[in-house]
Amino acid sequence: MFAALIVKWFGPAKIRVIDTAHIREAWRKGVKRAFFIDRFIYRRVDHIIAVSHAIKKYLIEEKKLPADKITVVHNGVHLEKFQPSSSRSQNGQLTIGVIGRLEEQKGHRYFLEAVHLLRDKAEGVNFIIIGEGSLRGNLEDMSRQLGIENKVKFLGFQKDMRNAYDSLDIIVLPSLFEGLPLVALEASAMGKAAIVTNVDGSPEVVVHNETGIVVPAQNSVALKEAMERLINNRKEIEIFGAKARAWVAREFDVKKQVKETEEIYLSGVDK
Repeated sequence: MFAALIVKWFGPAKIRVIDTAHIREAWRKGVKRAFFIDRFIYRRVDHIIAVSHAIKKYLIEEKKLPADKITVVHNGVHLEKFQPSSSRSQNGQLTIGVIGRLEEQKGHRYFLEAVHLLRDKAEGVNFIIIGEGSLRGNLEDMSRQLGIENKVKFLGFQKDMRNAYDSLDIIVLPSLFEGLPLVALEASAMGKAAIVTNVDGSPEVVVHNETGIVVPAQNSVALKEAMERLINNRKEIEIFGAKARAWVAREFDVKKQVKETEEIYLSGVDK
């Protein structure tokens, strides 16, 4: 964005600068949360795209940016690429997993605690964690300390995301903050039931008790109860998955995102 602003300051007068806000900057502490520099810079931005209504609210209420300068355009998903698959063989087994960077933001520790709380109520259930990050060693140590090292498999980075989603029956996003989670979008497009935390844009993707379950963040007990509910009700997994695909196809098609983004860029063009 800084490069674009420099071009605007010193370039042709008709140049417009449009910025996209992807996430709530929860890591900013102290004076950095005053957002003085942000407001100075954004005065020179012509328009802002927020990837979720939650991010727009954050920009208005915390960064104190003008509402009429912000438009919500949800992230989209390629529906042709991420389609429900009939290739999975259940064999009475369920697979529940988290996909995401192994960093504090993603809340893996609460997933591990929830698996521990399930104990013998999760017979016939496989738990997996897909992704890499700085916390992998700590999380593996935690699984051993909780006595669930034989229940949870760390699969590392997976290049083929479609295959990663296809390996799951239920996807869990125990995040502490998000913008609009692409993992939840893509998994939902593939007809997967989801459990997400009630943070930022996640509830805009997963509709509580319709396409999945929304639980409080940093709450291992609530996460455990949500997983247990679905483990004990396999039919609900199917219902959530079917509704998730329909919801994403209607509201989060990447073609819709492109069209709405294009309209914002063209809105300032002289015709």
